Amino acid sequence: MECCGSLNVTSSSDHLKLNHPYALGVYRKIGVCGGRSIYQNSDNSDIFIYYGCGRWFIGLQIGVCGGWIFTPSLSMCVHEPVPWKYVSDNGVQTDLTLRVKEDCGFHIYPDSNYSKTEHISKDSAENIEW
Repeated sequence: MECCGSLNVTSSSDHLKLNHPYALGVYRKIGVCGGRSIYQNSDNSDIFIYYGCGRWFIGLQIGVCGGWIFTPSLSMCVHEPVPWKYVSDNGVQTDLTLRVKEDCGFHIYPDSNYSKTEHISKDSAENIEW
């Protein structure tokens, strides 16, 4: 299974934003390990999304069994699992609003000379009648 090359991590949880504001944002695929993609935050080069020990993590060290934000999963792609948990001063909390959305970069070329492009998400592309 090929996972998308770009992700957008969002949350409406004020508590998560207070504890880990740097973990939200756009991530770009930088490699693959064990068949699962590894992503790096485009705003902070030291934050990664990676898989290990039966969980997806958002944290600083690729390949370790730990991170600030995590979810147990056997999924090959990180966008599928929910809910996510995160570490705070109050212990481990659950964020039911955290989402990891894929941006697969599908493009539609509306005319034959490719002078215009429209960027659409993978979800939008699935609803197009060809």
